Amino acid sequence: MLSLEKVQLELKRLSGEHDKLAMASSVSQAKDHIIKLLEIEKRLLLIEQKIKTEIDLLTAQETKGQISISGLLFKKKSKQDSPNQQKREEKLASWKEELLFANAIRSAVGQVAVPQLKRFIVQTEQETEKSVRYREYIQSTAWRKKAEEAKARAGNRCQICNKSRAEVQLEAHHRTYERLGNELPEDITVLCRDCHQLYEDKKQTDLSAKVCKKCGNSFVPLDDSHQFCANCYVEAKKQKDQKAGFCIRCQKKIDLNPSSPYCFSCFKVWEKYENKTYKEQVCHTCGEKNESTKLKPVCYKCYKKYRTQISKI
Repeated sequence: MLSLEKVQLELKRLSGEHDKLAMASSVSQAKDHIIKLLEIEKRLLLIEQKIKTEIDLLTAQETKGQISISGLLFKKKSKQDSPNQQKREEKLASWKEELLFANAIRSAVGQVAVPQLKRFIVQTEQETEKSVRYREYIQSTAWRKKAEEAKARAGNRCQICNKSRAEVQLEAHHRTYERLGNELPEDITVLCRDCHQLYEDKKQTDLSAKVCKKCGNSFVPLDDSHQFCANCYVEAKKQKDQKAGFCIRCQKKIDLNPSSPYCFSCFKVWEKYENKTYKEQVCHTCGEKNESTKLKPVCYKCYKKYRTQISKI
């Protein structure tokens, strides 16, 4: 008879091996992993067949036991047969559980790991082919001629720092690879080696850049909550601060609104008496100490300075 403990150990081993083989760092490694995974799949099929055989044997024994017991002692189970039947049921449940586990591993091998490794091989080979084609083209006479023509168009100067060919080493940089081999003049930019390196470093940073919702320029956010570039954020903050006012009683910051110069809590207190000439402590606009009222919430200095804006509110 097949040992349940040995099957459990073997399935755990195969599961662990599958997890190790699910990823690869090179095409040759991926191909080796696929071969090994297919061997695991075959091994799992063999284990599943053996488990099914054990389940069939236990099911047959259970059925036979039920028939023999039902034919004896007026269909009552004997005390001796009852524990045996319970053991068979427990063992049957264990085998069924291992069958599900074996099936799950085989499914992961056939439906996830192997297709994933095949996609990795195809993608890596395509990228390698592009890289080889690019290197061959960059070393070709045709590209060298185009690069020299681009440098001549740029006056033999870096198009960023304006240093001449006599001062620095110039390099022709692809702005786009869409027309590789058939580049247009605008597809090539002439850069010195330092500027070229700075551009490549910036390009890596720009991979995580966002577009400012106000000006549309790209920027690198400090965290995911930032929606505006630094310039637009400062400008928006200035505009917001200009629209900020102060409660004429408690000096708390509120929206600038001369017709309602109280914060909510102070307004509730004022509302009991509704005395529009009651003298308060603070200018609604600048927040400084000043004798003000509901009718005249702004000091004379602020009134002269912000008269136009206040009248529009």
